[in-house]
Amino acid sequence: MQDFDLAAKKARINIKNDPKLKIRRGMSFVTSLLTFIGIVYGSYLIICWRVENDIVSDEVQAIDASLGHEDEEKDLIAVETITKMTRLREEEEKARKAAEEAAAAAAAVEQQNKPATQAAPVRPSLYWQYIGTDIDTVNFASLRNTNPQTKAWIIVKGTNINYPVVQASDNSFYLNHSYTGTLNSSGWVFMDFEDDPNFGSQNTVIYAHGRNEGTMFGTLKNALNAGWQNNANNHIVVTATEKNLFFWKVFSVYRIPNTNDYITVNYKNKNNFQRFIDTVKGRSVYNFNTAVSADNRVLTLSTCIGSGDRMVLHAVLTETVNK
Repeated sequence: MQDFDLAAKKARINIKNDPKLKIRRGMSFVTSLLTFIGIVYGSYLIICWRVENDIVSDEVQAIDASLGHEDEEKDLIAVETITKMTRLREEEEKARKAAEEAAAAAAAVEQQNKPATQAAPVRPSLYWQYIGTDIDTVNFASLRNTNPQTKAWIIVKGTNINYPVVQASDNSFYLNHSYTGTLNSSGWVFMDFEDDPNFGSQNTVIYAHGRNEGTMFGTLKNALNAGWQNNANNHIVVTATEKNLFFWKVFSVYRIPNTNDYITVNYKNKNNFQRFIDTVKGRSVYNFNTAVSADNRVLTLSTCIGSGDRMVLHAVLTETVNK
């Protein structure tokens, strides 16, 4: 028993003197100390934050209290200003509507008082500006200042065709040049270069593009419609030169695949000319009951239509008037 106690005592002494044990005990103390310091410092920071937050809150409340009355006064002023502006806008809107109604009423009265025959306003495009021109007012001297190749004027009733007619040294130039001579794919209305510009040929041929927007010969196709055909006023085509007016009566209108058998301007003999007249008259989609023979002069209008076809109108000269 004494031996056991002695051994236990030695063991305890050995444990106390164990360096590893001493180190572990030291580290445990340091950890405990650092934990305590952290808790104390954290508590200190929390207390400082609370105190500072209370101070800031008090300052904010004080500022709000000092500005409260000013904000209320500003709000009242703003409300009054908005109310006045709204009232002014309402009054201005009423005045504007009243002015518009008065202007509309005046315009309606003016429109009612306009003559029924008043001409349409001139359109800005060169291709529209001549449409609606009274042939009696055409000034050829002025036209030749614009284009020295101006030879005539043509009007086809029931269409937009109302243009000066030019004539070049070939039939190609005015396919892609405008009346002023500038390059333009719309071209212009031109007389066959082989024709007599005073309409003395057996067959005066005038060409132009069939523009989709209705300029040049774009409305010549109207002659294929029953409405146009049934109006006898449309059957008279008028051309003019500086000295004469020429009246032509339509005797044939048709659409045909591309051909050039109707554009000969002068024939070797009357038989050939009569054969031409009979051929084109037989093509007509409408019977105009117009007498025509080889002793007459013919006007032919030709344009493109659709995909490669031609729209053609033929008329016979019925009257020539000196100006």
